Amino acid sequence: MMALTHAAFSVALTSVTLGTGNPIVLAISAIASQLPDVDTSKSHIGRILFPISNFLENRFAHRSISHSFLATGIVTFISLPLLFFINGIYWQALVLGYFLGWFADVFTKSGVAAFYPSKARLVIPGNPRLRLSTGSNIELFLLILLTAIAIVSINLNLNGGLIKQFDRVLGMPSTAIETVNEEISQYLLEVEVKGYDRINTKKIDRTYEVVKPISENELLVKDEGDTFYLIGNSQASQIVPDRIKVNKIASASVFTRDVYLDLREIGSIMQQLPEQRVYISGTLEISDPEDLDIPVNLNQFDTISKVGSQVKLTAAPPKLISQKLGNYYGTGNIIIRAIDVQ
Repeated sequence: MMALTHAAFSVALTSVTLGTGNPIVLAISAIASQLPDVDTSKSHIGRILFPISNFLENRFAHRSISHSFLATGIVTFISLPLLFFINGIYWQALVLGYFLGWFADVFTKSGVAAFYPSKARLVIPGNPRLRLSTGSNIELFLLILLTAIAIVSINLNLNGGLIKQFDRVLGMPSTAIETVNEEISQYLLEVEVKGYDRINTKKIDRTYEVVKPISENELLVKDEGDTFYLIGNSQASQIVPDRIKVNKIASASVFTRDVYLDLREIGSIMQQLPEQRVYISGTLEISDPEDLDIPVNLNQFDTISKVGSQVKLTAAPPKLISQKLGNYYGTGNIIIRAIDVQ
């Protein structure tokens, strides 16, 4: 079997087995797949490591000791420091790559002495006509197939793996919220939501702009009228989702700034901020809060809520804060979060 086929076989199966698209891991597997052929000086690795290949070539038959479970065990033991002191997945890639490197040769006409020191050779399949010949059209077809499998597996793993991609297609809410958490700092996102209203149980099939994830299971969104809703399964949510599909609207950058208000007029601070896609979070101690009335609206998410003399802000827009708290003075820390769409 050609060296390139060995590498493709190891990379494809390592990516699938370990669920990784990490180029370093796959490169280790590809290099390790060449090591079993160090038993002949005619191979690429044999020419590179000629002193070793010359030693083995003069003492052992090709595809014998280096193409065996015994050799795999030795490689596994010698490379153990990778597991404990560097990175476990590198060790896995090395051992798996070496094993797959010689195991691929069991499909060739002569097979390998997999159970060395036994001289019995492992050959698959039993029918000699179906076994591979090095450089044959069948091997070239296999090389193309393995390359395609590797490309698909790497892309799937770089995007969360097959199960996650499947969940995205199905619109699983937990996967959608996880996707939002991963991409919210780079993109302006919208979600297509199918579910129902928790209050009146009416069906919902609408698209909302994502404001921010509230937790691992809850998502804060707004509609075109800047009305906010919490999507999730908690009692605080307004929308219970059955399916959520995440779409990227545009590239975006997110900027945050911490501001401490020391008995300052809240409205004057809000007027200095742009209105579009700026959200304020934090807790403020309000002076003279007795006449401050902030009603609770169960049909939407209240980004401003009052608890005693304190006001809690959760991704509240500056315009709404000005309307509710403009003439009041507040003390406390707030976080200003702005989304700059590019």
